[in-house]
Amino acid sequence: LFTPGADHGSVRQDYSFDLLLKDRRYWTLAIGIFCGTLPGLAIIGNLEPIGLAASIPATAAGIAIGVLAVGNASGRIAWGVIQDRADARVTTLTCLSLSALSAGLFLLVHGRPWALMAASIFLGFCFGGSLSLYAAQAAQYFGVHRFGSTYPLVVLAHGAAAIIGT
Repeated sequence: LFTPGADHGSVRQDYSFDLLLKDRRYWTLAIGIFCGTLPGLAIIGNLEPIGLAASIPATAAGIAIGVLAVGNASGRIAWGVIQDRADARVTTLTCLSLSALSAGLFLLVHGRPWALMAASIFLGFCFGGSLSLYAAQAAQYFGVHRFGSTYPLVVLAHGAAAIIGT
């Protein structure tokens, strides 16, 4: 069986479902991806109505969707590069904190299209980062050869965030 802390490269057995659910690292990843993606999922599908409700012109509210997408794409790359160069825990906590802050920025957008754009790109950047950070950490914690059997269970928490966030 897999022993946490053992040389992951030499162990080739799959990480069993019940053993995974007993591992604190799994729950750290699952709760983290839930919290990191929930704000983005809650806003992505509602961005235009949020903008319109905040007295933002329809054109600007529509453009904000593209701005969020640019933030999402760049966040996946940038946070991956940051994690390669920094401590994974610090990187993840920073991304989670910035994600919460960026969601809060939407409270300040009323009548300010530029604020909606800034909040959108910032939230997209953190949302995209969450999707890349947790995948990398799952591979690091459980081994690349177990990624296919462990990461889908982490992504279930992202699915739960999608259900709650929409």
